[in-house]
Amino acid sequence: MALTDTPWCGSEADKLYLQSGQFSATLKTSIDLSGISTSIQGITWDGTNTPWAGSTPNDKLYLQSGQFSATLKTSENVTAIDVFPAGISWDGINTPWIGTTNHKLHLQSGQFSATLKTSRDLSSVDTGIADISWDGTNTPWIGTGDNKLYLQSAQFSATLKTSVDITAIETSPSGISWDGTNTPWTGNTDDKLYLQSGQFSATLKTSRAVGAIDNIPQGICTNDFPARIGQPPTPGALDTPWCGVGAPGGAELFLQSGQFSATLKTSRDVASIDGVPSGITWDGDNTPWIGQAGDKLYLQSGQFSATIKTSVSTLGIDTVGDDISWDGVNTPWIGSTDDKLYLQSGQFSVTLKTSLGIGGVDLTPRGVSWDGTNSPWSGATGDKLYLQSGQFSSTLKTSRSATNPSGISWDGTNTPWSGSNGNAKLFLQSGQFSATLKTSLDVVSFNDSPRGIDTNDVNARLGLGALFTQVTHRIRDDDGGLEQA
Repeated sequence: MALTDTPWCGSEADKLYLQSGQFSATLKTSIDLSGISTSIQGITWDGTNTPWAGSTPNDKLYLQSGQFSATLKTSENVTAIDVFPAGISWDGINTPWIGTTNHKLHLQSGQFSATLKTSRDLSSVDTGIADISWDGTNTPWIGTGDNKLYLQSAQFSATLKTSVDITAIETSPSGISWDGTNTPWTGNTDDKLYLQSGQFSATLKTSRAVGAIDNIPQGICTNDFPARIGQPPTPGALDTPWCGVGAPGGAELFLQSGQFSATLKTSRDVASIDGVPSGITWDGDNTPWIGQAGDKLYLQSGQFSATIKTSVSTLGIDTVGDDISWDGVNTPWIGSTDDKLYLQSGQFSVTLKTSLGIGGVDLTPRGVSWDGTNSPWSGATGDKLYLQSGQFSSTLKTSRSATNPSGISWDGTNTPWSGSNGNAKLFLQSGQFSATLKTSLDVVSFNDSPRGIDTNDVNARLGLGALFTQVTHRIRDDDGGLEQA
């Protein structure tokens, strides 16, 4: 599953849901658990399985396999500790959860032993505790008594580090989490998923109405478990996918280690599919790429299996597709027959949602990407990197000269781009776009005509927070003390 997806639960239909991104209209999957509990209250994600909480007919913590199989791996009755468990999380070792009868935060050992390691009474702070999370250092929680987001120090000291009143947004908040940068939360007055900036600013970054799916949304989490608990990057999170059409191998997809080591991690010859791969991106699960020989958008499984999951012809739109990206919902791509930026619906429907002619700016468009707000692209007529506002307004926000640019991307901080026509290198330009070239790598020994480029850091590219900020964090060891990791 993609790291940007959002697990949540609802007690109207008693289901677990997986919403695409933060938050698209696409519901990726769901599972009905009303046969186990008729009052599902909380959900989280541990990187492998789905812990959830239910209060009827039994007050239990549950561990559901994956996202979401029908297999219930284990459960633990917590009636002797607190009646009506309403929120649950996972810190890598133990299970934080909340009970609404005693207004307490609880820390249950493992997944799940009968041992209660600690608890904290918060009835003097808020009498309507509704959900809990863990950010690697502190405990975010949400309360309906005063309609606030709270940040409790550690697991669980008496210190309340901060809070923010959300009454103006929602009068019945129900779930909370943390994605490493922002705070996802839910409310069931307006039946919405919300994304609050930081911990916690007054800025609401986005929201998504889900009442048509479940009109009592409860718990929420993020699929980005390492970012949630402040862990450093998983191996490969910062690798660089790119593609090339020249010697030595011809039509290939490449995965370069980091930004950019000399190590080529893997490659895939795609000449039998399309002899001219001209653009590539990464969606967190699969590899979208574009080919000029077949005039198609392709979705290659993983990085890179032999399986083509789907494709769609672009022949009726533009006969020379040059690059491709992914915005979490739709597929931006660029073509040089009509010199346009295109936005194809999904991965990939035949619906073209919008396009913008850019021939007045550059007659040889080459690369395109999406940074969550604007559209970086490159052009070979003017030898420049461009930043187009939105998807796609006529406003050109900035540009920067570059030698024979072909592909372009964005990693949340810098601009990876590739060069061609005697400039067979991968480049990392500072920002969008300063004059500083941070690094480059000659790839002529792999392919002398590189085209598209991207980053494996989908979250950072889409403006959802880097995978992941490397920090020293503290976790609770098995004896209840704190250790550094």
